[in-house]
Amino acid sequence: MPIANGYCSLAELKARLTIETADTQDDAILEACIEGASRQIDRFTGTRFFVVSETRTFTAMDPLRLAIDDATAVSAVVQDLNLDRTFSDVLTQATTWELLPSNAALVGVPYQQIAILPQAPKTFVTYPRSVRVTGSFGYSSTTPPAVKQAALLLSAALFRRKDAPFGVAGGGEVGQAIQLQAIDPQARVLLSPFRRLAVVDLV
Repeated sequence: MPIANGYCSLAELKARLTIETADTQDDAILEACIEGASRQIDRFTGTRFFVVSETRTFTAMDPLRLAIDDATAVSAVVQDLNLDRTFSDVLTQATTWELLPSNAALVGVPYQQIAILPQAPKTFVTYPRSVRVTGSFGYSSTTPPAVKQAALLLSAALFRRKDAPFGVAGGGEVGQAIQLQAIDPQARVLLSPFRRLAVVDLV
């Protein structure tokens, strides 16, 4: 089946594992490994490397600044001013708020905060789960090279686990074995710069 939001392709993983393109015997397993590795990357980093337009609810800890999940764009900010869950107070971008960091698009990083402009007519309500943000959420719409390499490492490791069902791969000498790591150390190094805590309110 097609890979959903995978961070590497089937062809790339086959090349990493030196599997011939014409050999399709394990394609379904390989695709599942790519999806599994990609979602493992999402959990490890606290973000994702594809973009989906969504409306999410956040809690402002400061009346002048709101931490949001990684986003490439924000189209609307509405808050529950009367605390009745109607979310009718619209904050206009031109006069009320801006996205931070200011140069995110130039340096290839996502927006992570919404800040109230100086002399703006409104501030954020700090009651729990009272600000709704509509935008394009995700670190980026294309997979960064480091994330792609981590996906290949993890996908390959998952595929090799079929030969090590108890997490132990046999060695060349009698009695030798290699305990497989939960996450490849090199993948951890590649992904660490992207890691952050998710701030979306789920309660």
